[in-house]
Amino acid sequence: MNNIKKYPSKIMLFGEYGVLYGGEGLAIPCNRYHAWWSKSAEDVEYKLPVSLLEQMAAFCADHILISEHLDIGSWVEVMHSGETIATDIPIGYGLGSSGSVVAAVYDRFHIKEVQDIKQLREILARMEDFFHQKSSGLDPLVCYLDQAVRLHGEEVELVDAPVTLHFELFDTEINRSTHHLVEIFRERMKDEEYSHFILDIYLPLNRSCIDAWLSNDCETLLSKLKKLSSLQLEYFNFAIPTHVWYDWGQDLAHGNHIMKLCGAGGGGYMLRFDTAGI
Repeated sequence: MNNIKKYPSKIMLFGEYGVLYGGEGLAIPCNRYHAWWSKSAEDVEYKLPVSLLEQMAAFCADHILISEHLDIGSWVEVMHSGETIATDIPIGYGLGSSGSVVAAVYDRFHIKEVQDIKQLREILARMEDFFHQKSSGLDPLVCYLDQAVRLHGEEVELVDAPVTLHFELFDTEINRSTHHLVEIFRERMKDEEYSHFILDIYLPLNRSCIDAWLSNDCETLLSKLKKLSSLQLEYFNFAIPTHVWYDWGQDLAHGNHIMKLCGAGGGGYMLRFDTAGI
């Protein structure tokens, strides 16, 4: 297993929901979990059914942009030999499980290197459409490059993301549906007051958190992160399981930890930052 190439999961540090309305986002690879190519006889935690990958291959073959960049014939041959993708990434936990699968397929079967980062993101996004109705391409891009990515609207920037604050993955012990949560958010955005909050308060605050993280400015980040956490508890309560509300509020009250959404929220993991000693 040590010589097998692995594709990391990803963590959305900042930008959840806001990126849908032109806000900035910062996502980083998470090397706690991975996906990798595996022979079907190997004993691994979870393997994608070959039938699912066959459906994905057929989907990609019907898309001109994807089929121009993938050797789908070789992909099908590999699947027929009994090889598939194994993963230990929890599904429905906000860690980009489908993005890592896309990264594994693209890395193995792409025909030529794509130098333009925006074009690469578009190819990966259209591949991930197989799993989601409309992918941004962010997850598979982070998983494929194994590098932090900052989004500025349609612009993509590869960045170094130092560990400005240590954090843990807080397990809500339930999974969630991203599509359902996004629909709730879009419905709320129809309300003028809520839309004003998102566009004029939430997005600038989120951008300030990203700037502070990338510049390793712990003092500013801590201040902004506390405000972000408080506002998410108030305005994104639909994305925070009710049994987590108490822990979230206690962290804000006592100050040793700060919680925030990890991606769409609703279940899966939340991010819990350790502020002790800062």
